[in-house]
Amino acid sequence: MIIVDMILYDLTAAQGWGTTKQHGGGKYAEIVFKALCEKNASMVAMWDSSRWISEDILELCKKAHVEMVDLSNMSVDNIVRVKSISLIYSALPQDNLINYKGCDIISTLHGLRGIEQPFDWLFLRYPGSMLGKMKLIIKSLLPEKIAKGGPIKSYHRFFENDRMRVVTVSNHTKYAIETYYPDVCVEKLKVFYSPSTSHPNDAVSDRDKDKYMLVVSAAREEKNALRAIMAFDKLQTNGKIRDCRMKLTGIGNNIFNYKIKNPDKFDFLGYVSEDELNVLFANAYALVYPSMTEGFGYPPLEAMRYGVPVLASSLTSISEVCGGSALYFNPFSLEEIMNRMLQINDDKIYKEYSEMTRPQYEKITSRQVSDLERLIDFILASLKKA
Repeated sequence: MIIVDMILYDLTAAQGWGTTKQHGGGKYAEIVFKALCEKNASMVAMWDSSRWISEDILELCKKAHVEMVDLSNMSVDNIVRVKSISLIYSALPQDNLINYKGCDIISTLHGLRGIEQPFDWLFLRYPGSMLGKMKLIIKSLLPEKIAKGGPIKSYHRFFENDRMRVVTVSNHTKYAIETYYPDVCVEKLKVFYSPSTSHPNDAVSDRDKDKYMLVVSAAREEKNALRAIMAFDKLQTNGKIRDCRMKLTGIGNNIFNYKIKNPDKFDFLGYVSEDELNVLFANAYALVYPSMTEGFGYPPLEAMRYGVPVLASSLTSISEVCGGSALYFNPFSLEEIMNRMLQINDDKIYKEYSEMTRPQYEKITSRQVSDLERLIDFILASLKKA
């Protein structure tokens, strides 16, 4: 009898949440799954049939002969036992795996958003239930140690599991873990940059046709789009950069509790396909990326691919990805965001930052390609040791 080392791949990490179909962690999970399939890794995949899943994943499972087991019919423990699983891999720190000790586990931790994301009163202007807003207010009034205590304890369970090996997607995340969890041995944390999500085809760029600043994922409060809107709106009111518009994805209309004074200067595009987003990146005058927290951060790279300058928040991992090729600002400061928008409208400064973008893109994507290979090798080597 031949015993085959078997991986249980957690495809629920690639599935949608509620009305959200695609997300950064899900794309990451898809790419790693595809890479393992290309290596002919012996795998069983667990998924949840009640949630959205990409047709590409379903087709890949058929092509690679990967059996899919529905978690609504079988528990993780039963899958491990019945399918003789040696190792579980998940692209996200799932609750049903945090305390699981039935076999070895590798999980990717993208960031410590629950701890690192600062409170911002503008969050109350984003849509949400009254109960959710009350919880946010209460949390903001608590001392920092108490407010962050819950998330810190939650993540700590992840590190306490002696059968769990942790992968992080940036040096920032690795050392954020050491900052908040000094008892965790950071030498055991593996850093593999998030794999590239660049569109496979180059879009045609024609920036002379329509000058606009681009903001992505605008409905998500941690992306801080409202402050970018307010900064741009104020510049329009002041008669500055009147030849420029702002386009926002992920939001179909002005849902914020804020009245835009120059509505004709904004385009709320709603959900856009990957092809459409690629074209938006290629033709943008600049990308405005005021995010409060990122474990890695893909959008700046997608813009830099096309020589598009990036105006970015200075928080968390963003500076690690963008290096010296972005104009940074304090994401809480309306005036600093306005300042950077005015700077990038200067032809000399624009040319300087535009020329720095492509080399930075190539530097990071080269690391992404090699790190994906290293991650797959790490998973397969860990399988042999399990």
